[in-house]
Amino acid sequence: MLPVLEILWFALFALDVVLLVRLRRRIRSRPSTSDFELSASEAAFLFGQQDRVVETAVAKLIRDGHIRATRSVGLVRVEGAQSSDPVEATVLSGLGAPMSVNAIVKAHRGSEKVLSVGEELADLGLCTTDRDRASVKEFYGHLVILALLWVPITLTSTISGPGLLVAVVLVLYAVSIRSGVSPLTKAGEDTVAGIRSGSVKVPGFDDLTVADVAMRGFRFYPDAEARDAAYNGRPPSRRARSSCGGGCSSSCSSSSCSSSSSCSSSSSCSSSSCSSSSSSCSSSS
Repeated sequence: MLPVLEILWFALFALDVVLLVRLRRRIRSRPSTSDFELSASEAAFLFGQQDRVVETAVAKLIRDGHIRATRSVGLVRVEGAQSSDPVEATVLSGLGAPMSVNAIVKAHRGSEKVLSVGEELADLGLCTTDRDRASVKEFYGHLVILALLWVPITLTSTISGPGLLVAVVLVLYAVSIRSGVSPLTKAGEDTVAGIRSGSVKVPGFDDLTVADVAMRGFRFYPDAEARDAAYNGRPPSRRARSSCGGGCSSSCSSSSCSSSSSCSSSSSCSSSSCSSSSSSCSSSS
């Protein structure tokens, strides 16, 4: 027979694990409306959260001539440049002095306009929220406390082999789910898969300058010279350019490629590298 203290510990720990698992499943399976059209910034958030939203805004500003990429100092705001997009306007307003793309991302990833993109997606049921993560963290904190309490319990009482085995299994399972909450719900992950396959259309993604950066990161900006200049004249590492961030664009059906370039035929980056900038479609085609 297990002493009362051990029985109480098992009951509390098992209850906390069950509640935590149910909470995570409820958050992940949050219902979503199918009646929505994503902007390029919202799609970028799904692929890479706040950092990708800022990178996509920078890419669009360079493309539209509002920001000039210079190898000597990085990114410079063009005099009189304006944008009606809230995130782009925030980036422009903060570009008083030349900056690299990394510095711009660091400066604006926590800005109100960028965070509001995630809040809008959460309202659509595509993203999780800070409250979701706080709730899971609170439950996990309870598990950690209970796991630590197991040490003095075992030192002050005798426990049978099966009871010890069950306790170890419960603690190991709690450790295995310590990662918390995914930034995307199941509906959000399905939407990302739909964008990659082309079944979910995003306005502006017919321009590979926007699509490549939103889905894969600024290291895949098609214009190699502008991209390298955005990193203050230092190109990103070869490994970074050849690895896939959020995903590959699935096709070039909506734009023409120049005869000297081709699009990657892979619609997923799970097991293969994306083509480098030299094999990307020209954004001007």
